[in-house]
Amino acid sequence: MIIYLKPRSLFPTLHSDTIFGALIYTIKEIYPEIFQELLEKFKDSNPPFLVSSAYPYIQEEDERIRFFPKPLLEPGKFDDMETSKKIRKSRYIEESIFNSWINEGEKEIDQRMDDYLLRDGLLYHKNLKSDFNFFAGTIPRNTINRITNASENIFYSSGVAMKGLGLFFMVRFLEDGYDNILEGCMRFLKDRGFGGDISIGKGHFDYDIRDENPLSGEGERFITLSRYIPQVEELKSMGDDLWYELGSKRGRSSTGALRREIRFFREGSSFKSLDKSVYGCLVDSGEDAVEYGMAYPVGIGGV
Repeated sequence: MIIYLKPRSLFPTLHSDTIFGALIYTIKEIYPEIFQELLEKFKDSNPPFLVSSAYPYIQEEDERIRFFPKPLLEPGKFDDMETSKKIRKSRYIEESIFNSWINEGEKEIDQRMDDYLLRDGLLYHKNLKSDFNFFAGTIPRNTINRITNASENIFYSSGVAMKGLGLFFMVRFLEDGYDNILEGCMRFLKDRGFGGDISIGKGHFDYDIRDENPLSGEGERFITLSRYIPQVEELKSMGDDLWYELGSKRGRSSTGALRREIRFFREGSSFKSLDKSVYGCLVDSGEDAVEYGMAYPVGIGGV
């Protein structure tokens, strides 16, 4: 399943943990009878579905051109400095280039680099005609002194504004019966919005759900399209056969208390496959709070 989002306002960055948090909150609100059992399945590393992070797409006439994160594979060595620079600055890769990259390697991409353009971190074919742009935006906020009724403590809420672009994320079902539940979640979230500051209009969107699954999870190695928190035994089995970037986050509870700092592998990191469909785990980050760390694996050589 692919869920396409068309933002109608300033929009937050949607990593897999944010998307999962929104979905699990919504399930608790509108399907309370299944919430606890579902949460336990994720905690037991037996999830009924996996979610990716969200990535940009461009509407090109009747076709949606999807982008994926730059693959982190064993780096090639290039004689052409301009090619190396273009690859280094790429953040999102057009789907056809992404498929070639993970199956044929950087060297093959190097030979075709004259056919590609790099703009705002997006690497894509020159024949793409659509005009697009995305940039950081801010909304000024302030607080009201309850005694004097005066405005004070001005601060800014940030997000991303888009022109000619949308976002999409993927859901891979490992158990039947959850597609209708997630469709119900999206109807709820369309009215509520994604992320914080929904009361001032951020995070609102239209959406479209398609029964598509363009990328396979099979291969001798895999790339994760979600933030990945591995189990200890997974790392031991993988050994040194991994190429990655690390990230971390530390959120706050609704009362403002700091939660535990969580480290994870970033999207695009690649690992040795262990002949399993589920990688990663949920991690307790605070009282009644968990952090989603299931990989969304895409097989290298398995597209």
